[in-house]
Amino acid sequence: MNTLPFLSGADAESDAIYLNRITGEKTEYGTQNGSVAVETELKQYYQDAKIYVNQSVNALTAPVPVPGNGYNLIVRTPNGINATAAEISQIFSTLSNRLEFVNAQSAGSALHRVNSGVIYTSEIPQNYYYTVAQPVSITLTGVINVRAFSTANRLELIEQANDFATYFINRIMSLLSGIDGTTNVTYEDDEYADVITAVSIAGNPGIAGTTAPKFGIATIRDLVSDMETMFLTPQILYDSVASLSMVINPNVGGEASVTLAIGGGTQFIDFVNDILFTDGTSWYDRYVFIDPANINLTIKVTEWI
Repeated sequence: MNTLPFLSGADAESDAIYLNRITGEKTEYGTQNGSVAVETELKQYYQDAKIYVNQSVNALTAPVPVPGNGYNLIVRTPNGINATAAEISQIFSTLSNRLEFVNAQSAGSALHRVNSGVIYTSEIPQNYYYTVAQPVSITLTGVINVRAFSTANRLELIEQANDFATYFINRIMSLLSGIDGTTNVTYEDDEYADVITAVSIAGNPGIAGTTAPKFGIATIRDLVSDMETMFLTPQILYDSVASLSMVINPNVGGEASVTLAIGGGTQFIDFVNDILFTDGTSWYDRYVFIDPANINLTIKVTEWI
């Protein structure tokens, strides 16, 4: 029986309350002495925060699903390994308030970069270590067929085609994540020369998406059009996706890229189990990242109405 009262002055815990509090700290990884509470609180600020238990200070080669003598905290921040103090301050604040002792993985590897920070408790410096999720870059190429009004001005059609592509890319950004940039959009109608326009795209600097995602090329294709697009581009109507190819590049030596394509051999990717990460260990601190410069779309008029 726990005979000590809470520091708040509440009465001593009963056996039932004490048992409930202790079992509440248990997860599939075992009892973790507060790490579950840490992860739960960090998710308020960093959606993909994960805490893994490490048996030593050696770099993790895979998450260790048993209690050990160290933690490895994985967070995703907008600026990655170049995160500013303001971006990561909540990490150290939460760790210092929630963990009763400092004991974390301190060694990293080429696949798992380990950063550290110092906080002071009663003027005593304490080091905390964390792994920043690494970006997996995306290259997207596609041809989208539309129908257009024959009475519309060509310049107006080009402008609406660019808008159509922008709406599509913005939906992808909200599903995954990316930075500000420009995308080349090609307007094609088989009557005059193609027109290529550099379209500005506002990135998503937040924490949308997730580490170790699962998605398919059909998921991306289905983001092409919705009622808002139809309302805002009245001179062109979405018809079909002629082709769509997405190359997922882990940007790490020894790890092969994966290509998702409409009608291709690979239609769906699961970062945990897919061959994208040939070392089989680095899926859990990666996230999908888009630079608009790596997106090339063609809006092609295939029918006049």
